[in-house]
Amino acid sequence: MTPVDPLLSSTPLLDFRHPSLATLIADRGWGTLPLHDRIGAIYDFVRNEIDFGYNRADDIPASEVLEDRYVNLGGKLGHGNGGIT
Repeated sequence: MTPVDPLLSSTPLLDFRHPSLATLIADRGWGTLPLHDRIGAIYDFVRNEIDFGYNRADDIPASEVLEDRYVNLGGKLGHGNGGIT
């Protein structure tokens, strides 16, 4: 049996095996893109389609953020450009 790389494992916050995230990946065709393009497409999605704001907590799973289309980035990633530098 091949050991699982812990950096590629789903976590309580990054629940990328959730059906809603799997559907999003399939619908957008991200799984078929080269790695660099895939990263850029997902980054653009988060930047352009997830509203800047505050959630009820900082520890909700990605699938719930996707459902809400609302994310808490306040002060976590820098200054300007919606908190992203």
